[in-house]
Parts: sequence; structure tokens; C-alpha cells
Amino acid sequence: MSTGLRFDVGVPRELNHLDATTAKAPLSIEEGMYWAWNSGYIFFSLHGDVGGTKVANHIGGDNHRVTVNLADLQKPGTALTVGTDGLNVPLNLDLQKLYAAGTGGEAWDFSKPQYQQVHFGAVADQFFANAAGAFSRAPAPEAVAAPAPSALPQVATPSTQPMMRH
Repeated sequence: MSTGLRFDVGVPRELNHLDATTAKAPLSIEEGMYWAWNSGYIFFSLHGDVGGTKVANHIGGDNHRVTVNLADLQKPGTALTVGTDGLNVPLNLDLQKLYAAGTGGEAWDFSKPQYQQVHFGAVADQFFANAAGAFSRAPAPEAVAAPAPSALPQVATPSTQPMMRH
């Protein structure tokens, strides 16, 4: 019995260089995750705006396939049941961990051009190194604890006294 989850972010080498124009989804060219200029798929794509700076991080290439290993997904004695539709395991991607370190140990700095448009090279290598540790299991929706009563806003309750008409 396994108590962990292991998955890869990326496309196996034998699929990474197939003809995307004839591939079916999710590997079809229409999915927008194929690099025509780099012969292969984008494994990780994050776009955003950081303090007014547009950021696009596209990581791919055979050497940037990320293996994520999440151990101990179950509490002892609790079974994960896989139904006919499969098993949904909610995950978190911690962006602070993903962008924790830039190249050479410097901070990831979106004001520097090398961190704004990332496709390959030393910055992509560091992004790849950070990615495997940036995933964790999210609590299942039914397992999310309700806030403590003291943390809830105080709301006036309707009065049980009859209303007087004037």
C-alpha cells in the first residue's frame, strides 16, 4: 500500500519531440504549450504582473522535467479510495518557494530582465530546482476546518421582542 504521491511536471522525452501538429489533446498544438522555435513542450507556464512588470516564465526541455514526490498523504489507518472516475488530490503550489532563490543564491528579482522572461539557461535551471519543493497537498474541501466562533464577525441577531407600531 502506498501512502504517497509521485508525479512529473513535464512530458516524457519520447513524447516531447513528436509532431505537435498531428498530436491529440493535451499534446496538440492548439493547447498552446508547444514551442515551435525550441522543438518540445512547455512544462510550466506562469504569467503575471509584478509591480507593473509583465512576467512570463516558460520552462521546458528534456532536462527540466520536474519529479514531485509527496510522501505521507494519508493519516495512519485512513485509506484513499480510488473510484471509477479516479482520485482527486488537491495540491498547493507555493509561489514563495517556487521563487525563493534565483541564480547563484541571489533573490529572485522581477525587476531584472533575466527574471522577467524565462525560457532556458541558469534562471530556468534554478526555477526547475525550486519547483520540486514548491508543491504540497492541499486539504480536501470537506477537510477544511470551520473558523473558530471567536474568529467570525459578530452579527446582530433578530430580536424576539414584538415590534411596536406607532
